[in-house]
Amino acid sequence: MNTIKNWADIALRGTLIIFLPLLLLLYITYNPIFTIDLTIHGVFIFLFLAGFLRWLIDKYRHQRVEEEVQSFDGLAALIEQGKWEVVEHGQDKLVIRPTFDAPFNYVLNDKITLRYTSRMAVIEGPKYYINMLAKTIRGEEIKWIRRGTALVKDVIFISIVAMPLLLGGSNVFWSYNVYRHNARPASAIEIERPESDVSGNRPENSLNRGQAVENETFIFYVENQLNLVRTNKAFESKEYLIQKEGGHGIGDLNIVEDWLYFTEGEVLKRMRFDGTEETPLYDLGYLLNMRIQGNWIYFESMEDGFSIYKMDLNGQHLGKVLDASGIGMTIHEDRLLVSQEDNDHPRIESYDLEGGDRQDVLDVYAHDVIVWEDAYYYIGEDSALYRSEKGETAEPQLLVNEEVASFIPTDESLIYTLLSEENRYYSTGLYQVNFDGTGQALLSASNDVGGFSRIGDSILFSAQDGYGMYQEKILDLDSGRIDLLK
Repeated sequence: MNTIKNWADIALRGTLIIFLPLLLLLYITYNPIFTIDLTIHGVFIFLFLAGFLRWLIDKYRHQRVEEEVQSFDGLAALIEQGKWEVVEHGQDKLVIRPTFDAPFNYVLNDKITLRYTSRMAVIEGPKYYINMLAKTIRGEEIKWIRRGTALVKDVIFISIVAMPLLLGGSNVFWSYNVYRHNARPASAIEIERPESDVSGNRPENSLNRGQAVENETFIFYVENQLNLVRTNKAFESKEYLIQKEGGHGIGDLNIVEDWLYFTEGEVLKRMRFDGTEETPLYDLGYLLNMRIQGNWIYFESMEDGFSIYKMDLNGQHLGKVLDASGIGMTIHEDRLLVSQEDNDHPRIESYDLEGGDRQDVLDVYAHDVIVWEDAYYYIGEDSALYRSEKGETAEPQLLVNEEVASFIPTDESLIYTLLSEENRYYSTGLYQVNFDGTGQALLSASNDVGGFSRIGDSILFSAQDGYGMYQEKILDLDSGRIDLLK
């Protein structure tokens, strides 16, 4: 038999009748769970197909062997007792096919031809079946047929398991976690907030990881990075909702109706204002730049390469909004502002809240972006503080030509702190600068300043004391006075 023609026939049948239907089955089975887009994984599909066809051709290619037998009638009787079906029985010729090895025996040419001459059987057909027939003739058919059947099952199982892993990489496990998260029962108490333009905290507070939030009655803030405190508007009635000596930090405070939302380490939770009914809503790893807008919670997932996700206020309907190698995200006027850097092309882009309607904003590297009075304020690649007017293509304006750790805009100026030269994980000093970059002034020489939050006409912030503990302080924006919260 022509070798090339034989191999081509096996490859064509294997591709059209086995591989492509299996690929479609995998897509239908895995796509709802793992959200795998097969169209972008052509290289992996080709490599998997090449490996599969190589295995298939090596196992089922045409082969011709000779086997010594005592008599033709005895050979025919032995074959008919095994797992073989006799298709044609001549005087010195047999054509048989296997009844095992499904589904390959239905797809490929499974016919074996035996011609008897001078106590020799000349056998032609697929290599695998010839080997099985030789074992049958030698009395080993039960052992080897079972092994062959098990091998088929192994190949099918490995194909089903390996294909999503090759196509989706580590994202398969993350996508399964998202599927498992959405399969959980909803909270016993469900809330809904239909106003899409209402935020759970001020944009300037969310810019600084939401260390404080207020409503008409209460102020909630984080103390010593670990404790969650509730007080009245005059800071006169301090109550601990969470108080602990160590563990994960608390942040991302947001208020929605009668509920307080916050993160504690890798877990997003909500509770009543009195600290009751504390409920975890999300526990799939650290989330960054959390924003609540209307009925949805938006955030960047560290587990999925900083892509942007959203889920509703009850922790349900978790789903990806945008594939992004992000370095920052915020929301302004019902638009996502996303800082990205891929292929060495830093930029700020704008999307609608569903991840569509992409618009270019600025071609700059930026993190900690906020829109304030028709201008963009952000920290650049050199850690300096910049301003860019909306709708203009002019060069960004340099406001603070030092390495800024964090900042917060107010009605009159920008409040900021600088990166410590001794330890890059810490900040130092409390400073003020006008929106045009003039009037820089030192307000306090405190160490490790951070956690800026606008509360009324004041700025809450934290700073280290001489014993390594954090103290909560308040800056009155009218008088410039700084007091210690007790």
